[in-house]
Amino acid sequence: MASLEHIERDIERTQDKIADLQGKLKELSAQYTEAENLHIVAAVRALKMTRAELTAFIKDGTLPKGLQEQTAFPASRYSRRKPEVADEAATAETDTNQNTESEENNNDDE
Repeated sequence: MASLEHIERDIERTQDKIADLQGKLKELSAQYTEAENLHIVAAVRALKMTRAELTAFIKDGTLPKGLQEQTAFPASRYSRRKPEVADEAATAETDTNQNTESEENNNDDE
């Protein structure tokens, strides 16, 4: 029976670690989004467009004639994909893998 109690403690510790890491991942994702938004704002401000020009750019996707030759930031800079928050299936798979590793470690201790 001591083995079952040991496994239960390992499961609880692992679940706590997963919860902590998921919280950290959400925080980092929020920080990433904030930094990305600030970067976009800086790029738009560097173009020095009026509100009317910016509105037209957002609607039509065309730059005003004076800005067509100059670009503040290359579009490729924004093509990176934002990291995704882990879904439940990935979490379940990680939990299963960690439980298997925990069992292997327990067998090594005996």
